[in-house]
Amino acid sequence: MQYGLVVKKCFAYVNSGAHSPHPPPF
Repeated sequence: MQYGLVVKKCFAYVNSGAHSPHPPPF
């Protein structure tokens, strides 16, 4: 499991706006 990759996606999702209507990218 690529934990680092998931963390990066999580940060990118939060930075792009966690209140957006689209689901998280992971």
